[in-house]
Formats: sequence, structure tokens, C-alpha cells
Amino acid sequence: MTFSPYSMSGRTFYGTGIELTPGIFRFSAMYGKLQNAVKPDTVNTQAAYKRMAYAIKAGIGKGSNFIDFVVFAAKDDINSLDSLSVSNSEINPMQNLVFNVNASKSLFKKVTLTAEFGSSALSVNMNSNESSENIPNFYKATDFMMTNRSSTIYKKAVKSSLMYSEENYSVGLAYERVDPEYTTLGAYYFNNDFENLTVNSSVKFLKNKLNVGLNVGGQRNNLDNEKLSGMKRFVTSLNTSYSPSPKLNMSLNYSNFSSYTYIRSEFDEINQTNPYENLDTLNFTQLTQSAGLNTMYSLGDPTDKELRKSISINLNYQKAAERQTTQNSNGGSFFYNGNFSYIHSIIPKTLTITTSLAGNLNTISENKSFTIGPTVSVGKSFFEKTLKSTFSASYNQSFINGNSQSRILSFRLNGTYSVKKKHNLGLSIIILNRNLQKENNTGNFTEFTGTLNYSWNFSILK
Repeated sequence: MTFSPYSMSGRTFYGTGIELTPGIFRFSAMYGKLQNAVKPDTVNTQAAYKRMAYAIKAGIGKGSNFIDFVVFAAKDDINSLDSLSVSNSEINPMQNLVFNVNASKSLFKKVTLTAEFGSSALSVNMNSNESSENIPNFYKATDFMMTNRSSTIYKKAVKSSLMYSEENYSVGLAYERVDPEYTTLGAYYFNNDFENLTVNSSVKFLKNKLNVGLNVGGQRNNLDNEKLSGMKRFVTSLNTSYSPSPKLNMSLNYSNFSSYTYIRSEFDEINQTNPYENLDTLNFTQLTQSAGLNTMYSLGDPTDKELRKSISINLNYQKAAERQTTQNSNGGSFFYNGNFSYIHSIIPKTLTITTSLAGNLNTISENKSFTIGPTVSVGKSFFEKTLKSTFSASYNQSFINGNSQSRILSFRLNGTYSVKKKHNLGLSIIILNRNLQKENNTGNFTEFTGTLNYSWNFSILK
């Protein structure tokens, strides 16, 4: 669940959550475990305390007129690790309390003002002494939620923008500042110690066939002047889309803004056997550049109600400055992804056939890994579209520095059956065969995964 970028943002948890949107009101809440207690071992596993958290979000409004309030709290269980594990790993239990306000207001119908403020109190060591010094006035009123300690640091983040919009263009100014050491335990990784000031604009050309969005500005760090050196650089992002005819659609994007992201190739999704298989919290990467090109072309008349055929090409490039893993960080990493697809749809028979070829190339330090393979899928609906089914077959082979590493063959069958648009029954069957290219054939296996799910859609307010 995501409550705000400065508090709880896309963090996987084990627990329960709720989201309600009755009319102009919205309410979200969660409670659960962010991480298990992990004892250090001989393979240098990162030790960790059991960490529990809760978050509440309440807001009112709609469109560009709204205000949201967020409270996020996380606390480590000191008793989840024994004293021997703590002494061997040299880790400290932490506690975090974050308050966040996000608001937007439309002015004069053409001007939109947005502002977001986050404040984080982080105790980096819950074993440190309690203290009544250096507490901001606001946190004095919330001391029942978190105990101030000598190790508690208080940091803030702010983001605002002013945008003027017309029918064919918009222009605005954006500002963001995040204090050094600003941290929230509700995100895997977080950029801090930076200040951005950018000019944002978007323009439509050629009777709305060409759309161009451009953000340019400056960025600096070392905001408290405690580092040996600071950095000032020019930052920009470009997003364009071009549709010269109903048959052709193209989009191009580029950005050199720094951001943390989870690098996923198409093969991560192709080869996974459950939705949670690739949620590796230690595999996030700090990007310094990214670019992408997406193209789709219709073969024949795109409005044909009998037969539609199209091809698509997607290319992506990412450059990383730092890779977050269990080992030391490294720079100079490059990630390339490419996909070519052909889609054939027979509309009266609700039949869609898709063939694709994907490739992924990663260069990390002196190692190069390459994966390539085809996928064929067939989708078909039955009984007036109440039963939808998809069957796909994939094959891909991986290489490291030119040496074959593995071959994976998988078959997937998915089906969903809908009753009165409220009850949905789903079945997923996956057969995956993995063949590792090793002399002793260790690690070879065939895996069968079956998943049955039921969902019920209902409204409690009329």
C-alpha cells in the first residue's frame, strides 16, 4: 500500500489493510509486520529485528482540490533478538514516526497549486537514553506516540508546484527539498540531501498528434555543508508521444533525475511462479539515467471490427550509479531491455494470439549477463465473455560472459469466471522446467504451481 512518498510508499507487509472512498472522502489504514527477526549466521546474513508498523490516511476532495493527512509509525521489537545475536551483528533497534500533509487547490480554473510536507522522527537506537532536549514543538504534543531519545533525529521534506494550463499547453514551476538523513522506515530506499528547482512544461502540436513534456532545472546536495564536497548539476526529463495516423503510435522518454527503483526485466515476470517471488527488498538500484522508446503499428484498418493485427517494439535503457545488494555497492551498471511483439485478434470469436521475442542485457562491473527467448500466448473468451482464458508457452536461455547458464521452459494456463459482475473465480496453473548448465546438473527441476482465488466486488454506499 502507498500512503505518501515521504511515509509509507509501496512497502510490502504481512498484515491487513483497508481503503475506502465514499464520495469525496477517502480513508486508508494498515497494520502489520514490515520485516521478520533475522539472526546473523555464518553466511553473513544481514541481521534484523522484527518490525511492526501502522499507517492511517484521511482526506477529503476530488480532482485537483483535495487535502490528505497521513500518520505512519514503525517500531522494532527489542525482544525479537537475543543479546548474543545483537552483539555479533552490531545492529540497533529503531523507531520511526512520520507525519505528512498533501494538498492541491485549483485557482481561477487554469492555475493549480500543490504542496506536500513530510516530517520524520527517527530513533536510530531505542536503547539510547530518553531525552527532553531538541524536540520540535509539534512532536512534544505527540510524545505519547514515540519516546524522544538522545539518538532521535528530526528531519523534514517539502515539495510544491504551481502550474498554469491552457488547452494546448501548460507551464509551471516545481520545488522539492529533502533534508540530509531524512528517512522513513515505510520505504525500502529513499533519496535525501537534495534540492530541486525545475521548470515544467507540456505542449501539443500538429492538432494534438504530437505531445511534448519537458522538465528542466537544477539540483544540488550537501544542504547542511557537512560533506567534504557538494554537487550541483543540470537535471532534465523529456516525454514525447506522436500519433501521425490512427495506425502508428510512438512515445519517447528520457530522464537523468536520480531515483531508486527495482530493476525488473521481462523475464522476471515470465519465469516467476507467484506474484511475490521477485519482491527482493535488497535488489533496488539508484538510477542516474533512463530512456525508453515504445512503438505500435497497426497492420490493416485499426477500426476493423472483424480482424485486427499489430506489431509493437519496446526498447529501454537504464544507467545505475549504485546498486543496493547484500554486497558492496558498485557503479557503472547498465541495463538494456528489448521486446518485439505481434498481436493477431479475431474479434467476433474473442480470440487473441500474441507472439513476442524479448531480450535483456545487463553489464555490471566486468560481468555481462544476457537473456533471450520467445513467448506465445492465446487468449479466448467463452459464454458471452463470462469465462476468459489464456494459455502461454515461454522459452528463454541465459548467458553470463558468453557462457550458457540456464534454460527455462514454462507453460501457463489462466482462467477467470465472472458471475453477475460481482463474483469472480480464478484458476492459474504453471508448469516450469529449469535446466541449469552445470556439470553435476544440480539445481535442475520441474515445478508445478496451482492457484485458486475468489473475489467479491460490492458497494456499501449507494
